[in-house]
Amino acid sequence: MRKYRHFVGLGGLILLLIPLILKAILGMVGLVGTILLFLGIAGLLAYAVLMLPEISIYFSQRSAKYTTNALASAIIILLILVIVNALAVNNNWRKDVTAGSQFSLAPQTVKVLKNLKRPVRVTAFFRSNNQRRIADLLEEYDYYSDKFHYEIVDPDKNPEKAKAYGITAYGTTVVESGGNKEVIRTVREEDLTNAIIKVSRDKKKVIYFVRGHGERDIDTRIEGNKGADGLATAKEALEKLNFEVKPLMLVSEDKVPDDCSVLVVAGPKTAFLQNEVERVRNYVKKGGKLLLMVDPSPSWDGSPLVDGWGVKVDDDVVLDVSGIGQLFGA
Repeated sequence: MRKYRHFVGLGGLILLLIPLILKAILGMVGLVGTILLFLGIAGLLAYAVLMLPEISIYFSQRSAKYTTNALASAIIILLILVIVNALAVNNNWRKDVTAGSQFSLAPQTVKVLKNLKRPVRVTAFFRSNNQRRIADLLEEYDYYSDKFHYEIVDPDKNPEKAKAYGITAYGTTVVESGGNKEVIRTVREEDLTNAIIKVSRDKKKVIYFVRGHGERDIDTRIEGNKGADGLATAKEALEKLNFEVKPLMLVSEDKVPDDCSVLVVAGPKTAFLQNEVERVRNYVKKGGKLLLMVDPSPSWDGSPLVDGWGVKVDDDVVLDVSGIGQLFGA
């Protein structure tokens, strides 16, 4: 066995190098690589055991002490560098020190990325000399989720891929997940996050806005001094997030629809009938979500909808203390 010890050591070294090569090329080691890693370590340990007689003779010599001390110091430094590198690779830490955190994603975006249930792939089609901005943005997204993947393609250099995606203009980004696809033509975090939300949902959630009591109309826009105070802009914003927005006449329904994700009562002017109140309260009792928005008096305060749940609706006035102070010179 002793005459084969060098082959044992060489074999262990080769087995140890294979996982490192796999990591460098593929970015992963895998089960086979892990097994080879342990076999390599076992081979080197076996080689060290077989070489114990020669090692003991070497260390018994006085001249070897200086060499041993130098070698030990080099090994310790090398181990420290390896440990620091491993910690740096596996524990990335970032801090945006720019004014206004201009290189940081919004908390809502980070939450969306961390809660992704399935892979999302983004393919951005930009010219090579115009890729820096989209690359910085996509790199930030990639940092927060291992389910987020992206590729930046120059349509001039890869026209086949651009044609396959039906790209007709530079600056187009395609977001895909689970067979769903969304196309955006801006480099804005808001639009990219909204697209990710859309493609990562299996079905649309429905938000119902109650009608029949003078509530804000979801099909009317706010028009300043013209008196229009609708929520059409809010409706469009919700639809961009892949929500479906519907009106609801409670008086003509037996109950709040089963597909209701959120029931919105937006500024009612007149009181609900008793059976309408019961339908809303039954919906909430079953785990439904209610958003009640109350305008100042003389509008209806909606208190019967929330009585008994620790919510009290008062007719109070809220002042901006800092603004009042400046107004009076305080």
